[in-house]
Amino acid sequence: MLLGGVAALPLAFTGFPGLSEPVTSVDWSSVGVGSWVAAVYSTVLASGFVIAAWQANVSRLGANWVLVYMYLVTMFGFVFSVLLLGEGLSFEKLAGAVVILLGVYLARRA
Repeated sequence: MLLGGVAALPLAFTGFPGLSEPVTSVDWSSVGVGSWVAAVYSTVLASGFVIAAWQANVSRLGANWVLVYMYLVTMFGFVFSVLLLGEGLSFEKLAGAVVILLGVYLARRA
C-alpha cells in the first residue's frame, strides 16, 4: 500500500495524463487536519493491521482456507453502505448477499 500510494501521489497533484478535459486543481489548503488524520489512520493503522492479520492467517491456515472470506468484504461493504450511508436496499443487493453467504457456507462445508 505504501508503494502504491507513493506511485499514485503524483496523479493526485497533476491528474491523469491524456484526459481530454482539463484537470481542475485542488485547493489543498482547504483540506482540514481531520481529513489528513483520517487518511493517515486509514492507510497506516487500519489497512496495515488488516493486511498483517490477513497474511498471518494465510501463513497459518493456508490460502485456500482464507481466500473464500474475501467475498465477505463486498457483502459487508453493502451492509454498511445501507446502515451508515443510507444507501437504498433492493432485492438485487439482498440476493447478492444471500449468494455470497451461500457460497462461503458451501466452500467451508466441504
